[in-house]
Amino acid sequence: MSDRAFLDTNIFIYAIDSSPPQGFKRDKARGLIREHIEMESGVISIQVLQEFFVGSTSKIPSPLSSEEAFEFIKIPVEYRPALLGG
Repeated sequence: MSDRAFLDTNIFIYAIDSSPPQGFKRDKARGLIREHIEMESGVISIQVLQEFFVGSTSKIPSPLSSEEAFEFIKIPVEYRPALLGG
């Protein structure tokens, strides 16, 4: 069994923040998310999903619509091992 890693809200916010100063963080966050999905080693909580929804729709320079945020949230929810830790 591989080691588990808790993925914090900020990783998901960085992954969708399209503002130019966040380019490095965005690329790094997307790589981490992809890696943990492939290895089935990422763990998140319902609180992270809630915080992501609020942050991504109101606290970044180019916020997502509610529909876009919901579509993004569906990815870890549909990928159950990443959400629940196997």
